Order: sequence, then structure tokens, then C-alpha cells
Amino acid sequence: MRHWRQCGAIRDARGRGPLSPFQPTRWTALAGYFSSRPRSVLDTYSVEMQQRVEQAGRGRAYDVVIAAEIDVAPYAMELPDVPRVFEGVKSASFMSDMWTSVIL
Repeated sequence: MRHWRQCGAIRDARGRGPLSPFQPTRWTALAGYFSSRPRSVLDTYSVEMQQRVEQAGRGRAYDVVIAAEIDVAPYAMELPDVPRVFEGVKSASFMSDMWTSVIL
């Protein structure tokens, strides 16, 4: 944790509300069968979380945004003009798909 002392500020956009766990039988999860995004990402997506991330990104310049799990990668993708680090084993295939769709 000594590396964190070099950061001017660390923001956690999650807030304190309950997170929606993945429910494989919910309609949003079932729609994932017809999407290039993972079913869990579609099912657990939160408009409130997206708004929190956008609010955190407005009016403040960040050096980097870290998306530590695949479920938060879509939120980080919406922040313009900031380097993003996608960390975690599961995020590799998702990000590969995202870059492919941007390039094509």
C-alpha cells in the first residue's frame, strides 16, 4: 500500500448501495446470448453506477482510471481522454472484443 501515498486522490465510484449480483435467468442475462459482451456484464450493468462514474469524471482530470474487474470495464470505457488500466484475468477477452469492435 505504500505506492498509494504517491496518489493525489483516489476515487471509488461504487458508493454504498447494494450491488446487483449476476442472475443467469434474468432477461438481461438471457439477452447476453445475443451479444458480444459477457452475460454477467449485461445483467449487472447499473445506470446509477454509470452516472456516478460520469459525475466523478466531470470537471476533474485523472491520470489513470483502473477497472479492476470485468464488470466495471464498460463504465471506464465511457470516460474520455484518460488512460485506462483493465486489470484481471476475466477482463482480457472482454477488452479484446471491445478493441476489435472499435477497430472494425
